[in-house]
Amino acid sequence: MKDAISSAQIDTDTLALVASQFKIPIDRISADTQFAVDLAADSLSVIELMFAAEKTLGIKIPEEITPVLETVGDLIALLKQLSAAPA
Repeated sequence: MKDAISSAQIDTDTLALVASQFKIPIDRISADTQFAVDLAADSLSVIELMFAAEKTLGIKIPEEITPVLETVGDLIALLKQLSAAPA
């Protein structure tokens, strides 16, 4: 099992993943950044981002969650919730 990850690390890593995935500067991304509106992301892009987050952070994300992720903040909150859940 992977060591527990801090809330701050989830914030940092998620912002870095979004910046890398969508090829934009990290300083243009915030919790309010909307995947569809601000990043022109389709559902496949969000799924790919989730896979990258799983690999980087070692947190399993249920597939049925994908449609409810509208903002970067939604993803960060979900990752924090899942990282705190008992294995």
